Amino acid sequence: MPLDGVPGLVEIDWAGRTVAIEHAWIGRERAGRALFVFLHEGLGSLAMWKDFPRVLCDALGVRGLGVAADVTQADQVDVMVERTVQAFGRLDIVVSNAGIIRWEPFFDITPRNLHAITGVNLMGNANVCRAAARQMIAQGGGRIIHIASIQGFASSGECGAYNAAKGGVINLTKSMAVE
Repeated sequence: MPLDGVPGLVEIDWAGRTVAIEHAWIGRERAGRALFVFLHEGLGSLAMWKDFPRVLCDALGVRGLGVAADVTQADQVDVMVERTVQAFGRLDIVVSNAGIIRWEPFFDITPRNLHAITGVNLMGNANVCRAAARQMIAQGGGRIIHIASIQGFASSGECGAYNAAKGGVINLTKSMAVE
């Protein structure tokens, strides 16, 4: 799909690429849409870093790998990247899509929920991007695609931790681009 004239977007040739899609359960629908786009565009290999649709890849003749991990734990994320590279030889594209939400007013959110939301939504994305970027630099390049949320720009009530974490993902993306 041509993206000429759209600021901040690049067109990627998916053919023969190894793509990893990282997501939490709440992101499954978005990751599923991304999966179909990649397969339609001639994807060579796919690593889903959570619940992997093996039947779909088998039916479409795409090599696949499923790796389950807690994205809040950097060592587990490192293993996800290592296993992907061991299976496919490289990592060309990462779709960083982790996200969970708890609907609670700001004054009622528990420290446990605050930690869980920021841990998955911000730290999980940072861990995935750090591990993937190290591999991509070592192999000479790659692409990282962040999926954040409009809530990172325009907050709504009863999900302040989610809004803050997704705003952090947006700013993390900008910081990575500068570096």
